[in-house]
Amino acid sequence: MFNASASSFAQKLTIEERNVPLESLLKKIRLQSGYDFFYNADLIKTSKPVTINVKNASIEDVLRISFEDQPLTYTLTAKTVIIRKSKELSLPPVEIRGRVIDNSGLPLPGVSIRVKGSTMGTSTNLNGEFVLPNVPDNATLQISFIGYTSKEVAVKRNIGTIKLELADSKLNEVVVVGYGSVKKSDVTGSIASIKPNENDASKAVSVDNLLQGKIPGVSVSGSVATPGAASSVTIRGANSLRGDNQPLYVIDNIPQASTGEFAASAFGGSDFQIAQNPLTNLNPSDIADIQILKDASATAIYGSRGANGVIIITTKRGKAGAARVSANANYTVVQATNYRNMMNLREYAAYRNEKTGPAGTQYFQVGDETRYIFSGGVYNAEDPATYRILNEKNWQKEIYRNALSQNYDLTVSGGSKGIKYYLSTDFKIINGMVKETGLRQGGLRLNLNGDISKSLSFNASMSGSMKKNNMMSV
Repeated sequence: MFNASASSFAQKLTIEERNVPLESLLKKIRLQSGYDFFYNADLIKTSKPVTINVKNASIEDVLRISFEDQPLTYTLTAKTVIIRKSKELSLPPVEIRGRVIDNSGLPLPGVSIRVKGSTMGTSTNLNGEFVLPNVPDNATLQISFIGYTSKEVAVKRNIGTIKLELADSKLNEVVVVGYGSVKKSDVTGSIASIKPNENDASKAVSVDNLLQGKIPGVSVSGSVATPGAASSVTIRGANSLRGDNQPLYVIDNIPQASTGEFAASAFGGSDFQIAQNPLTNLNPSDIADIQILKDASATAIYGSRGANGVIIITTKRGKAGAARVSANANYTVVQATNYRNMMNLREYAAYRNEKTGPAGTQYFQVGDETRYIFSGGVYNAEDPATYRILNEKNWQKEIYRNALSQNYDLTVSGGSKGIKYYLSTDFKIINGMVKETGLRQGGLRLNLNGDISKSLSFNASMSGSMKKNNMMSV
């Protein structure tokens, strides 16, 4: 609490201030009037700045102007002013009446009418009318109905007629199925669709990054965090215990090889390499939409290759009009955290000696120096040739680093009514968290499409990329 007082005071106050803090103004009032002020120092910080210009005014008028539109109130008794938080006036509840109609002006029965933030609600009758009693005067009504866009309306006694707009239906979306495209409402199989936004695409390294956590029934996981390593994508679970469970990828109607699920032997023997992800050649920013065929309808089109599902990717095309240029740059930093708590050299030496027993002791501690002898050797403290001095290293910090990655892409698109183009190029440097690992890749894509005649059109796509991938062997 804060208490201010003065021994001398004036009956009339003259104050001229502009946007001054309330606390500073109260000090000026105290000096001129001699009134005592009691208030909470934290509470007074919530007040608004005050602008005042009075001459020979009473203390009552000065306080009234100072506390106008403030979240505070005051009580004036004798020579004391007590300041506290103002309480909102609780207005009596009201009875709300209204009617809900559709775009054609027809009444909508069964519309949900709910008071926001409470369990109070009702629904419209056959004539689209509703009555909701005992609603707080400052409440908001939420009005919703299946197939229509929800609305929020401030409470008044007679809301009148409320019109709900039809929601945009996704059933009219065109989806790519095999070698053609149909309306979503006409599809009998299970198809999921995703249209990546520019923000997600600019941060993704590969297509599987765009799918992760976005599509029900599609699991994306990576057993290896090395840049450029293939992720495991399974649709509706695994179909084989030892075979490849990866889906078939079709990019602009051209089937692509599976990313692979297991490490492939590149040199024979026991030297295995991490499976690489061929989809890193496709720039995620070039993707217009992705369709996923989940059920047996995929095998009807693609045969046994579609047994694990099919992921159909359509790249962007140019649109008629002036040239449009888009550029993106994305930077990320990867840092190793939560290192494993390991023994230091002294602790490890003591552990090994305890495990082998006195007869097999190989570690000898001399001050801060840890000495080591090979198994079967004889330790002589006076002869340095009989032992080796070990230096402590934290191998986790030796192999990990703070890795900066960069991703750039540039697109130019446009064209005329007869022919349209989409040209894109991208370059990425993805550094791995493990030293000496990373991915450097550049790519170029050109899509052309146009109309030769009213009944004949053409589409042409060309793409190429160069990649250097440094990966750990396992």
